[in-house]
Amino acid sequence: MTGPEALATAEVVAKISTATGRPIDCIEVPETLAGDGMLAQGMSLPLAEAVLELMALIREGYGSGTMTTVGEVLGRKGRTFDAWLQEHVMAFR
Repeated sequence: MTGPEALATAEVVAKISTATGRPIDCIEVPETLAGDGMLAQGMSLPLAEAVLELMALIREGYGSGTMTTVGEVLGRKGRTFDAWLQEHVMAFR
């Protein structure tokens, strides 16, 4: 499910950087390094593989659109990322 906007990871990171007043970079990590890192942190192999598969789908453009599901379920429009971030910015500081 999505809110009313579809944002790329780099856009989300830029918004968090602006909201916190801290420079935050979005860095592309090669799949093999990402997988090795997840395993080194104790993630199970099936879960690490699932995360990598999900990230590959996102890079291919799946999930790049918006949906109306949030509004249909809640009976109101979904919030923008900016609105959500305004309420949760302290979690990033």
